[in-house]
Amino acid sequence: MKSVLSASILLLFSIQSSAQNAKSDSSQTLEDVLVQETYEMEFEEEKPPVQINTDFSELLEIPDRVHWSSLDKSDPSSAEHGWEHFPFNLSAPELVNIRPEPIMRFRTKFKKLASWRFGIYRNDGQTFRIYEGKGNPPEYISWDGRGDEGESFIPGQNYSYSFTAIDKASNKRVFPGEIFSVPAAYLSRPKGVEVGIASSELFTDDGLNLMPTAKDLAREVASLYRYYSHKGNISIEISHPRSDDFIQLMADNLMIAPGSIDRRSPKKGWVDSVVLWIE
Repeated sequence: MKSVLSASILLLFSIQSSAQNAKSDSSQTLEDVLVQETYEMEFEEEKPPVQINTDFSELLEIPDRVHWSSLDKSDPSSAEHGWEHFPFNLSAPELVNIRPEPIMRFRTKFKKLASWRFGIYRNDGQTFRIYEGKGNPPEYISWDGRGDEGESFIPGQNYSYSFTAIDKASNKRVFPGEIFSVPAAYLSRPKGVEVGIASSELFTDDGLNLMPTAKDLAREVASLYRYYSHKGNISIEISHPRSDDFIQLMADNLMIAPGSIDRRSPKKGWVDSVVLWIE
């Protein structure tokens, strides 16, 4: 009886052990398959490196900085080694400190008006420039830096502005603006270009040294000269104890002798400013 029972227990233990081993083997086999399938799926889904087209010629347009039509060929016989030299002219001056026209733009947001009037005034309250019209004003009023008589604004001097609105019921209201000044700008003239610069941008308050911005301004004046000059003439209206320092700085950028820059006395009201004429 004990032998039969022992055999039964042994048989049952063997069956359970076999089942456990089979289960263990099945789990291990399944795990291997899952890992292999996962690896194969990852391998199959792996994509080759993306080919990036580095040719942006159709997307990016780099404008020429030289007007080739404005370049005059020199006489080959006078050139060294038979080389032909071309004068280099910028297609447009690269300016940071000297403003081009329009000097200022004023935005207006008025509608349903019968008429309007926009005025720019000197620091003494005198009228300098008037814009006016019927109906609604334009969205932007561009000021070219000139007065009603065609005179130029004075760089560094304070100006103010105001806008007068008149509705269809003849009600009038004045909107005063803030005080502003323009340190440096250039204006187109029939005979050339007028460049105005406030003395405070060129010389220190004690009048003993040049300001750090003087070098940049001299370089920009040279760019204007190379681009706009037709006769090769440049003159300066200046009255400052260190005027010679700035004239020398300009001459260095222009690569000419300081004496080639015509020096004149400033006109009335421009004592604290410098005016350059490029022809």
